Amino acid sequence: MRKELTDLLYGRYPLIFAPYTQPDAEEKRMKVWCKDGWFDLIDTLCAQLQHWTDQHNAPQYVAFDVKEKFGSLRFVGQHQPGHPKTAEQIGAVKMAYALSLRLCEECGAPGQLVVDGGCWMTRCAQHTSADAMPAAEFERRLEARRQAHFTAAE
Repeated sequence: MRKELTDLLYGRYPLIFAPYTQPDAEEKRMKVWCKDGWFDLIDTLCAQLQHWTDQHNAPQYVAFDVKEKFGSLRFVGQHQPGHPKTAEQIGAVKMAYALSLRLCEECGAPGQLVVDGGCWMTRCAQHTSADAMPAAEFERRLEARRQAHFTAAE
């Protein structure tokens, strides 16, 4: 994600992104490792997480890994020892994960999970290459290949 957008997130949610703004954060490579299209999704998620802390005494959610992995958003956080995450916090993170599979990581438009050159990504039609295929089709072909391999081995 572009620095201007990450700085905006860090400014809006200093408690959530506290580890990202420490002097040694660059050495630890603490960055938001996804493209700009998910900015609004992450911003909304953080707003909800902070709302539950501020308005409902939920434990402070602190992000320590925010990235794209296998085409979906991974927003991993920790909380204060002895204060487990609330069901609302867990639900908000799960909802953001689910939405990331439907929003283009490049631009935020409606998209789908595709596989392109072995890389899983969520993309809209405009940002999907001609070589990409829907993830379900990729998995179907992979399973057919496995079946053929095991049948040939018998």
